[in-house]
Amino acid sequence: MIFAKSDAAAHRAYANVERFLTLTLKLQVNRDKSSVCKTQSLEYVGYEFRGFGGQFRVSRKKLKAFKQRASEIFRRNRGISMMKRFTEFRSYAIGWLGYFQLDCHGALEKGPPVGA
Repeated sequence: MIFAKSDAAAHRAYANVERFLTLTLKLQVNRDKSSVCKTQSLEYVGYEFRGFGGQFRVSRKKLKAFKQRASEIFRRNRGISMMKRFTEFRSYAIGWLGYFQLDCHGALEKGPPVGA
């Protein structure tokens, strides 16, 4: 990803990078996957870029998937003890929070306070 202030600068940087990759490094650039676009609603590896300046948050789709998986873990008809459910959820949550730790001021802090 390359961020630029203007559309013309973005296209210029894209052309320079594409030329460098193909001529100097002898790599092929997949034009279907490569594009110049605005940061509004751009989703990349689970993060969603919002606003000017490259602010990023966990994407809404990933938050929804996390909540869905958490509700599956805590379903009451699974036939396992609550302690095993907590252990499974703890393992899942630690991995998820470790992956999305870059979102330090976004969706991760908007939940209910601990102990409430």
